[in-house]
Amino acid sequence: MKADTQSSYGFMHSIYHPVLDNLQNEMGYYDVFLFDVKGNLVYSVFKETDFATNFVDGMWKDTGLATAFSKALERTPDQETVYVDFSRYGPSHSVAAAFMSRPVVDQNGILVGVLAYQMPVAALNQAAGDLQGLGATADGFLIGDDHLLRSSSIQTNETDILELAHNGEIITRGLTGQGGGFSDTGFNSQGVMGYFNPIEFLGTKMVAIVQQDTKELFAGVGPLVFKILLFSLAIFLTVLMAAIMFSRSISVPIKKSNKFCKRRSSWEFANKCA
Repeated sequence: MKADTQSSYGFMHSIYHPVLDNLQNEMGYYDVFLFDVKGNLVYSVFKETDFATNFVDGMWKDTGLATAFSKALERTPDQETVYVDFSRYGPSHSVAAAFMSRPVVDQNGILVGVLAYQMPVAALNQAAGDLQGLGATADGFLIGDDHLLRSSSIQTNETDILELAHNGEIITRGLTGQGGGFSDTGFNSQGVMGYFNPIEFLGTKMVAIVQQDTKELFAGVGPLVFKILLFSLAIFLTVLMAAIMFSRSISVPIKKSNKFCKRRSSWEFANKCA
């Protein structure tokens, strides 16, 4: 959709849309949004069916983006960024979507709107898929408190967020802050071994998992118990290192998003784009 440059909104849009569009591309966000204080969505990069609708009493008032808007209104710029966990978002073809938001204030500290981002799912999946040093059956993903995936498994060709579930005991343990090695059953009923680690981001708890098929892990291992024990230790250390790197890499796009969200909700940005 191209704005009418003859109108005042169209003129402003023609100046600032390239900046926000570049930000969206640079950070990998699905979309970038600006709301006024009444809940009207006055700007988005892609202008889907949510554009120019009201998120207080309109048709999208029960969505994750509406929650992100309302929670940001209750916060001050020096408070924590709002994060709303994944749920289905109708305007984006009902894909799984998570949002971040912050209040936007003017030079006098008066609230003038809310800036929100639809999270960069591709960046999360890319970070999860970086498992160098492990075998062909290695997998890494995030699990939410509902035991559903928050990043796609690299062993499938599907978008697994909110689709695949992991009901193992390790998820319950991870959500209580525990971590460690495990032996379990994979998504295809195969034996797997791996490592799990708790992650908390802006108040939302998740569990990071790195695993590999047991059959591949122990391929070619002889019958000697000593050899098996040594190999098991090597496996554990390798998977542990991969899990640590995974936990760090998966947080990079999230933390980077948070940094940009804070920066872009400054008064200078609000003064330019309001």
